Amino acid sequence: MDLKTQEKIIFCNTVENLTSVEIDELNAFHARSCCMILKNDDYYYGLRANHFVVEEGWSERHIFSRMKLISANHKGGRAMVLIREGEVFKE
Repeated sequence: MDLKTQEKIIFCNTVENLTSVEIDELNAFHARSCCMILKNDDYYYGLRANHFVVEEGWSERHIFSRMKLISANHKGGRAMVLIREGEVFKE
């Protein structure tokens, strides 16, 4: 029996196209730890790049959920995805 965490994408967007709601989500996010994931011009959570920075933390808007903010830059375009980890369930 494996335990899985259900994830929900709050938003996935480029910096120049962020909406005011997405900016509010970013402002409410607080990182607790971070790491870098290296890939060779590949995709990770819908973002394409070589280097992905993953910040794990919490949000003032989603107090009871763990959050991840993943950012990457591909050919001069910075993009990010904010993810809320949901309930743990059995698979």
